[in-house]
Amino acid sequence: MTDTNSRGESCETDLHQTAHQFIQARLKKPDMRAVETFMGKPTKSELDQAVLAAIKMRESNQDPDFVAKALLNLNYRIQKLERVQTAAKRYLHAGQSISDHHHLLQAIQSADDASAENSDEADLPILGHHR
Repeated sequence: MTDTNSRGESCETDLHQTAHQFIQARLKKPDMRAVETFMGKPTKSELDQAVLAAIKMRESNQDPDFVAKALLNLNYRIQKLERVQTAAKRYLHAGQSISDHHHLLQAIQSADDASAENSDEADLPILGHHR
């Protein structure tokens, strides 16, 4: 059963329109503080809980809108990008050594590979587990 608003329209439509209007307004004149407030950053325990729920959703084929798939993929890719950030900071801080440069290039390649993988076929490591 779908709820309706006072105009007899589906509340799902209202929610979609509200989100769409918010995004459009932010694209015209981005206010990153407002975007960050709207999105909010989950705590580590909230993210862990969400990832576990997403795993269960994918395992039971209960992901009709691909929210769990997207969360798992983005979580995997952000871990790769965080490694790039760490390697870049180390490289810049340590005087741009050859070994740190090599680690940075490896991290970048790993992040590139993660972005290019077909997530339907990929065996995605979750929460810091490597292939």
